[in-house]
Amino acid sequence: MNKNALITAGSKNTGYQTARKLAQNGFDIHITSRSENDAVCAAENLKKEFPNISAYGYSLELSDVSDIKNTFEKIKKNTHSLDVFIGNAANLGIGFDTFSTDEKAFDSVMDVNIKGTFFTAQQAAKMMTEKGGSIVLIGSVQGCGAIEGRAIYGISKAAVCAMTKYLAFDLAPYKIRANCLIAGAIHTDRWENVASDELNRRRQNYPLEKEASMEDVANAIYFLASDMSKSITGTSITVDSGVLTPILPYKDRKNYKRDDF
Repeated sequence: MNKNALITAGSKNTGYQTARKLAQNGFDIHITSRSENDAVCAAENLKKEFPNISAYGYSLELSDVSDIKNTFEKIKKNTHSLDVFIGNAANLGIGFDTFSTDEKAFDSVMDVNIKGTFFTAQQAAKMMTEKGGSIVLIGSVQGCGAIEGRAIYGISKAAVCAMTKYLAFDLAPYKIRANCLIAGAIHTDRWENVASDELNRRRQNYPLEKEASMEDVANAIYFLASDMSKSITGTSITVDSGVLTPILPYKDRKNYKRDDF
């Protein structure tokens, strides 16, 4: 019998690549999206690619706790337990700094990124209590340091990292692990319309000179979700091309390379 994994915002980009990685390794997949049609289509695509797994799509509004509970009732009709939960969905909160943020913007980000993430993890954990399982929440480098126009998003992602530790502590007696994947820049479909000059400018800020691929992130999430990390809980893995490593803005370091070894 296949194990079961639930991925929020799993119909496209990193969420879908993560679902695909799990499906490739024999997991039955449960995908949520705000659009039920998108979730169902993504699930159908996975079943076509991996005929030995089952896949299901559900609509989910993360800011609504009653909708979270209703969605989990639907999930329970398709599986009695979960082995993996990936909290991938997020409100990106672009353009909100300390002065531009009003109450509506603040609540819209926090309701999804903190409240929604917590209560989906809570419901997932309830389905893991008998056999144990793995929870992976998606954090961000912007929860570890500040950049322009992302104040409430960064605050929410810092909270997600703290949430991970509390989940790990509270759920350990049930053999449920919880870890956080701290993501830097990821090359998703939002990058497809970025001009090459702008891409090069961005990449100068990354010590490895390239943003992560969606597959890079999916591989790291799979590691945390799988038995390969069965003794790891309450911690974070960072996939950011080295962005958090320098204490000052990164610059072209070709002049610093040595060849006299």
